[in-house]
Amino acid sequence: MITEQFGQFFLADLISKLNQTRTDSKKIKSTGKALVATSADKAVGLISYTTEVDYKILSNAFELDIYDNFLKEDLMDAIRAKREDIKRKEMWKQELDRRKKLQRIYEETMECKWIGQRLCLQINLINKATTIFSEMEPFRFVNNDTTSKTLTREMVEKMIDRWLNEKAPPFKFNQPSKLFLETSWKESFDVYSIIQPASQFFLETLVFFGLPKKYMEGEGHWKEWEKKKIEEKNTANVKKPMMNRGKKDTKKGKKKDYKPEWTIPTTFDITPLYNAFKKFVSVKPEERSKFIQDLEGNKNKVISFFTNEMGELIDSRCGDLNSLGDSLIKVGVPISHEIIENLSPMLECFGDVIPQEEIKIEMPQTQKEEEKKEISSIKNKFSPGNALKRILEMSEPPKPIEVIKKWVSYLEFMKGITTIKTYDILMCKLGYFSCEILQTIVQFNNEEEQAKIAKEEKELIKPLPPTKFDSIIASMTDDSSLPEVPDEYHNAISINLFCIDSNFESRSEDFLKYGFKLFPDRDYIILTQPHTIPESTLLSHFLQVPKKLNSNIDHVLYIMHRDFYSDKGPYLRRSALDDFMQMKPYIETLNSSKLIQDDLSEAIKDVSSKKVAFSALCGKTVRIFEAFC
Repeated sequence: MITEQFGQFFLADLISKLNQTRTDSKKIKSTGKALVATSADKAVGLISYTTEVDYKILSNAFELDIYDNFLKEDLMDAIRAKREDIKRKEMWKQELDRRKKLQRIYEETMECKWIGQRLCLQINLINKATTIFSEMEPFRFVNNDTTSKTLTREMVEKMIDRWLNEKAPPFKFNQPSKLFLETSWKESFDVYSIIQPASQFFLETLVFFGLPKKYMEGEGHWKEWEKKKIEEKNTANVKKPMMNRGKKDTKKGKKKDYKPEWTIPTTFDITPLYNAFKKFVSVKPEERSKFIQDLEGNKNKVISFFTNEMGELIDSRCGDLNSLGDSLIKVGVPISHEIIENLSPMLECFGDVIPQEEIKIEMPQTQKEEEKKEISSIKNKFSPGNALKRILEMSEPPKPIEVIKKWVSYLEFMKGITTIKTYDILMCKLGYFSCEILQTIVQFNNEEEQAKIAKEEKELIKPLPPTKFDSIIASMTDDSSLPEVPDEYHNAISINLFCIDSNFESRSEDFLKYGFKLFPDRDYIILTQPHTIPESTLLSHFLQVPKKLNSNIDHVLYIMHRDFYSDKGPYLRRSALDDFMQMKPYIETLNSSKLIQDDLSEAIKDVSSKKVAFSALCGKTVRIFEAFC
């Protein structure tokens, strides 16, 4: 079978290629050598060595790392250092990828939560606000009954649907991506997925800004129109002659039935929607960011509204969100009119603040502008006595009104502010809107994060010290494969042919000794053969190397190290005094150490003594020390 594969004269060809005289004369490059054993001028054995060893294939199939993969030790040390460096870099890359995924999942989680969706809705509608206001404006006031009668619920529903879905860009809910399908993230984050219609979400969001909860069913319609009619009537009464206004009805026995002077319209009222939408889009990201920035710069002034008489901040002390804006203005905190009017809705909608509501009956604190002008005119025309009489006759006694108080503690207030700031920074970072204040914060946070990452990377990944092998290991890209290595750094020779007369099998070992002499720069002799072939006498001196789990090679690998024939192996001789001095520290730890030392000293110094001491040495080091009597 061998002759069929390699030819009838393959042995002659092999020997001729390895003949040193011929290779030198013909200038043929040879990678191996052949040895022939003779007895009485007759060839009884042949072995062929080659330096062509595919160390990459062998290292992939067998556990050769403890044998330096048949490469020079100092080169393999450099390769291991490079592998560790690659492994650290790969681990750091995986860590950065993990952090990037975590950050993206955090961002998606925030986007998908209610507050994130409301912010996206607001940003979407702010860009369409001019068009939306222009569509609602003709239906706001009922001065023209013709247009107001044409407005129905169906028309308003179509308008809302058009604003959300048809006006570019259409509003879409943020939904979780496929990142959340990964098992490792499922229990780490609360996932939100909104499935309600966009129009319902729009109306529920405007409830924070004063839209009645059942607005589409007719709740809260024409309240502002009716209020305006009452104010118009009161204004007309103020202008009537004073004598007519002071008269009383002297008719007795006749009870007047109240007849309203106007009829409340039955058409759909868009004014509550208009007002709530106006408030919703007025607290823009820029307004919120400026307010929070000013608030942080005047923190002590804010705290003063939540302290007791001793100036101590206590959790039980609460402030009213509806009046807090005006109070902050009075102490010098600059707040825009939009924020003052919508501080409570803003914190409830975007800050997740849930205030404790309380309805109180209070007397009105302010007078209408027209009434103030009328009173001022009376004071200028009449003497103080007459002026007071006329004012009392003119003015109706103030009526108590219902006032809604929304109480929050300092911690609840600041938590809401922090929530708004966190969401606004995130949405600005993700490009939903542009705001100079927030962009500065985003840039600062990015720079701080990059500096932190750079510091961690510098501590984890240190540059490798330069070596003479840098050009070899530079091509390594993973922590398992080996680079291309020049022949001068190979450390093994391979037996590619061996045969011996059965009468001389016991002398097989001689071939190995001469093999190491022929290749003094190589430390290993290796041999591979199919596992079905019985082991020869030659292999009794070899060690079988275990395969890797993923190996698909059906051959068995045997190796031998040149130290097997080292002259520095253990040997035995009579002990000398130097041996005693080497072993003395160990003898002192034994029981009866003094007696043992005396016996050894006598055996070494007294030749005529019946006590004899022997030392087993490996090189120049004493390994065993024993005395006999």
